[in-house]
Amino acid sequence: MKKTLTILFSILILILVFSACTAKNNETKNKIQNTTKQNLNTIETVTESEAKDDQKNQQSESVNVDNTDQQTASTDDSANSEADSENVWFFKSIDFAGNELNSQEYFANGKLTLVNIWATWCPPCKMELPDLGQLAKDFAEQNVQFLGIATDVIENDQNVLDIAKSLLSDSGVEYPNVKFNEQTNNIMLQYQIQSIPTTVLIDAKGNVIGDLIIGIRNYDDFSNLINSALDLIE
Repeated sequence: MKKTLTILFSILILILVFSACTAKNNETKNKIQNTTKQNLNTIETVTESEAKDDQKNQQSESVNVDNTDQQTASTDDSANSEADSENVWFFKSIDFAGNELNSQEYFANGKLTLVNIWATWCPPCKMELPDLGQLAKDFAEQNVQFLGIATDVIENDQNVLDIAKSLLSDSGVEYPNVKFNEQTNNIMLQYQIQSIPTTVLIDAKGNVIGDLIIGIRNYDDFSNLINSALDLIE
C-alpha cells in the first residue's frame, strides 16, 4: 500500500513539474514573439526615418565642382573668348542644336531668365530637371525664360552632348542649353561657384536678382523664388 502511494505521489510530482515547464516554455515563446515583433517594428521605423533623412539630404545636396577640370574644358573652346561687355553674365556660346547663343540678347527677350548651371554626372542636377522643364512651360506667359549651362558639355565632345540631350528629353526640358566654354567658366570663377546645381535669376538687363540658388530645389521652391524676383523687378 505504501509502495502504491509512493508511486502515485511521484507521478503527481512529475505531472506538476511538466505542467510548470510547459507553462514556462509558453511564456518564453510569447516573450520571444513579442520581442521579435517589437524589433521588427523598430527596424521598420528606423528604415522609414532613414529614408526620409536621405530624401531631405538629397533635396539639400549639391555637388562640388573641380575648377581645374573647368579650366581644362574651357581651353577646348577659345573661339568665344571675348565677352560683349563688362557684365560677366553676358557671354556667347553654342547651344545643343549647334546655334550660337548671345546671352545679352537672350536676356533682353524676357522679363526674367532663370539660368541653371548643371552637369550630366550630377545626381541632384538631374533630379531637378523635370521640375525646371515644367516651370519653363508654366511661367512662359509671364515672360520668364530658362537657360541651362552644362558644365561637362564642351565643344567636340559628342558623347557627353548626346547624354545631355537624352537627359533633357526624358525630363521634358525644352528650353535652350549651351555648351561650356571660357566665358561660362569665367562666370564660375568670378562668382566662386564651386557646387552644382547652382541657379541664378537674371533680369532683362543682365542684373542678378537675389542670391545664388545653390543646391537642388523642387517645383514649389523655384516657383516662389521666381515670383519673388518678378515682384522685385516690378
